Amino acid sequence: MDTISTLLQNIKHDDNYKSTQVINSAKPGPDPSDRSKHLAHGIRSSNYSLSSNVYLQNQSNNLIQSLTNAISKHHHSAAYSIYTDLVKHTPDLLTNIPIRAYFDLIKITLTGDVQSLSGYTTTQRSQQALSVHEHMSLIVNPKQPDILFYAGLICIYAKNNDIPAIETTLAQVHRSKLDFNTADILPMLIRAYLLSGQPLRSLEYFKRYCIIDATAKPFNHLIKSYSLLNDEQGIQDTLDSMRKQEILKDSTTYHILAMHYYKKKDFQAIGKYINESEAHSSASKHRTGWDSMSKLKLRFAVTSQNWYKALQIIKKAEIFSTCIPKELEGDIITAYAFGIQNDVGLLLSTYCSSISTAGPLQSNIDSIVAHRLGSATNSKVLKSLYSAANECKTPIVHVLTGIANGYIEQDDIVSANLIMNEISAREHQIPIVLQRKLAWKHLIICDTDGIFDWLDKFEQSQEIFDYSFWYNVMKWTLQTQSAETVDKVASRIQKYINEDTSSIVNSIRHRLVISGINPLPQTTTLNHDLDLINEK
Repeated sequence: MDTISTLLQNIKHDDNYKSTQVINSAKPGPDPSDRSKHLAHGIRSSNYSLSSNVYLQNQSNNLIQSLTNAISKHHHSAAYSIYTDLVKHTPDLLTNIPIRAYFDLIKITLTGDVQSLSGYTTTQRSQQALSVHEHMSLIVNPKQPDILFYAGLICIYAKNNDIPAIETTLAQVHRSKLDFNTADILPMLIRAYLLSGQPLRSLEYFKRYCIIDATAKPFNHLIKSYSLLNDEQGIQDTLDSMRKQEILKDSTTYHILAMHYYKKKDFQAIGKYINESEAHSSASKHRTGWDSMSKLKLRFAVTSQNWYKALQIIKKAEIFSTCIPKELEGDIITAYAFGIQNDVGLLLSTYCSSISTAGPLQSNIDSIVAHRLGSATNSKVLKSLYSAANECKTPIVHVLTGIANGYIEQDDIVSANLIMNEISAREHQIPIVLQRKLAWKHLIICDTDGIFDWLDKFEQSQEIFDYSFWYNVMKWTLQTQSAETVDKVASRIQKYINEDTSSIVNSIRHRLVISGINPLPQTTTLNHDLDLINEK
């Protein structure tokens, strides 16, 4: 039971007990001293109830404060998690959430970096945002609604480019005699109308925004909207307008521009705006940790294989923030792998930390780390893995599994086998996905018998590799090997599955022909007539 629910039960019990004591204390007793004891007990009970109420109120305030703090610090996952916990466990506290926090929660639900919503579509996120808005309505006076109540709706409709719904909401705002020319609403109208093919309406709201805010913010929203449309001319026209009006770019402007060209892989333009942003940052004495621009700079440095620059960015950011953003772990590990030549300490500690939060089998990262470590035949490799896992308190089996996966990705079968033997020696089951990958790699890079030589070591092989695996083995064999090899593989596979392999081969041939792929000629052993398939 959660703390607040427990407290509520305690208080309810306390109040009943206190009432009983007051009633009993009013009755004359045979011994005045007994009455004094009862009265004292009642007072203590009353004091306890009062202190419990105060404690409960403090706990409630702490929860709301934690929510608003998470929002202000852009900890989107934490904020959304606190909100959903409130909905589930203490819905009475929903009326204590400030309306501004509700509005921010709607934006977080729609576009924030929320782990629990990572697989949601725009429609699904919009449905969740509407649920937040319903809770927001609990604190709104229907006769005098706050403009943020309507801003929340417009935010949801704008995300879906639902112009009719936006128009209806704006009409409601007008009837309520509220001013929608605010920094909460105008940016969404700029975006929605531009993306829906109504640039004149969009620019109308842009001009209104410029009237109430003479900084780069209105221009940033317009540039961002043009970027979503991949409208290069619109972006350049907006930048020209900034220059003419002597509006200076801010850090957000540079990030939007750099991200736009990063997506287009225009490295010259990215470099230009990153350099400009660094000059701007230096001039304004801007110091921060892993903000959006720092993340982009690191990704650009890693993509450009500028390892020295990447390490500089990491070092500078970590002065202000020692916590590595989850989405940057791969970039940082890559920078450590290729940028630090004489030591793998930072590399492995970061790698082990990433495994502890995400679990093993991150193929790209695993492969990079395995490449940097070199062959596992070097005894130092295992020692360094054990040391790093122990330091980071990451289960060594998870680390070994990830590294084995990396060696498989690197086609280093010898090292993969050594690491997997180490896993077995610790009496742990080798993950099925690893066994499949290693078997498949044997098939691709070894002679045809290689995979079966390896499989013979596993008595339970038919339980590990299912029909789909063997189907893919036969498909690959038909496309790459000689007719004699196809025959040989088919006969070897037969003992691992319950279906006649000749029918599997025939089925694959048929599918390949339909797909326009010519398989190698069938063997007489399989007794299959390709001409008959073509006729069908």
